[in-house]
Amino acid sequence: IPHHAGAILMCNQAELQDPQIQELCRGIVAGQQAEIDLMKAKLAELGR
Repeated sequence: IPHHAGAILMCNQAELQDPQIQELCRGIVAGQQAEIDLMKAKLAELGR
């Protein structure tokens, strides 16, 4: 989870000027957040 959160943090803190890179970062943030949510749900399901 920390690795995924780090990717989100880097994208959110980056001062991006290139629209293509901005779009890439939006996709990274969405994908990584979805994976974090899934992992947290699985951990909760396992009682951890």
